[in-house]
Amino acid sequence: DPAGNHSAAVKMDDQAQNIWIDHCNLTAMPRQKISDRTHGHTIHVEGGAKNITISYCYFHHFVHNVIFCPNPAHDAIDANTTITIHDCWFDGTWSRNPRTRSGRFHIFNTYYLKNNWSKKTSEEGYAIVANDGSRVVVENTVFEDVHNPVILGFKGHPKGDIILNNCKTINVGNEPKNNGTAFDPKPLYDYPLIDVDKVPEHVKKYAGAGKDMPTSIESIISKKVTKKDISISIVNSNKLIIRNIFSNNSFKGTFTIYSLSGKKLTQFNLINKTGGKTATLTLPENIGAGIYYYRFINKNSIYTGVLQLTE
Repeated sequence: DPAGNHSAAVKMDDQAQNIWIDHCNLTAMPRQKISDRTHGHTIHVEGGAKNITISYCYFHHFVHNVIFCPNPAHDAIDANTTITIHDCWFDGTWSRNPRTRSGRFHIFNTYYLKNNWSKKTSEEGYAIVANDGSRVVVENTVFEDVHNPVILGFKGHPKGDIILNNCKTINVGNEPKNNGTAFDPKPLYDYPLIDVDKVPEHVKKYAGAGKDMPTSIESIISKKVTKKDISISIVNSNKLIIRNIFSNNSFKGTFTIYSLSGKKLTQFNLINKTGGKTATLTLPENIGAGIYYYRFINKNSIYTGVLQLTE
């Protein structure tokens, strides 16, 4: 906000949960002066918001970019914040990519390029900050031409935990170092890690508005989808109700659930000889809270989309 109101393009607060930001371009306003790009953020999360996913987004040419849990008055509730960033490109975003305090943050398959102030001072111009009680895990991520890939304890704050697994640096000012133990994301959800050497090419091809999904996902998600003929109600993390709301045909077909990596997890054959329009599905134990893709095939129609299951 050039008026100095420190607003954000996307803000999540008041214990918001189960939000997915996907395939967006986030940047400064056209022709905005560099001095005005320090106001506000592209994404701002606080107030105990949790289960946030930011995927395949292109962040570019902004100064104070993404901030998570900045208010010390919210530390107790922000400790429950959980955010995943994956397959994103941070291009010329000078700082806060993100800046974190409290909460738990997982970043993977992401490319950081030229995240610097024009003056390369010791603390200004960086990719990720881990402050205070934040726990950050970064995997299969590339930092290129970044003065500070990671800063711990920014501007006198206590250091947060950060673990970098299989990351790559190219022409960086200060090599990033692990600190503490953070957490292990593997038991939390299924996620695909790509070859770190292929990350820059991958996100340039797929990150941003209007870009295609990777091939493994394109085989699941149809590019021409009409969702008006199918409605899905989530009762809880192990039960779904599917409604065929406009068709007069018997409710027949196959309903398949996939992980984000494209792995087939379960399939239901729906046969309702009475012509009813509702099917209730009880999910197997290997499908818990998280984000999944679904595909429902009914005669010659294919309906695809995203399921976000909560506890």
